[in-house]
Amino acid sequence: MAVHDAVGKALGQPLHILLGGCFREKVNVYVSSVWMDPDGAGRTLTDIQKYVDEGYKGIKFYGWPGFGRQRTRDIRLLQEIRKDAGDDLELMLDLE
Repeated sequence: MAVHDAVGKALGQPLHILLGGCFREKVNVYVSSVWMDPDGAGRTLTDIQKYVDEGYKGIKFYGWPGFGRQRTRDIRLLQEIRKDAGDDLELMLDLE
């Protein structure tokens, strides 16, 4: 990175031009690595509302301990998240 940056400065060109130019006008950002307590979603649901209020359009959660081993619990938690987040928020789950 430092070498690329130095070359860009020496040539008076932005680094993205040296690497091929722009490929998109904007990039969607999301909150990453939100932790969920599988025994109680209360804190996470509060955090979701905070992120929505801040304008984020997506949230990625860590897979909680035991994810996939307690199907009923996992479905209930995912449904709670979706209900609280609303239909417009993109939800992602990062599994180990």
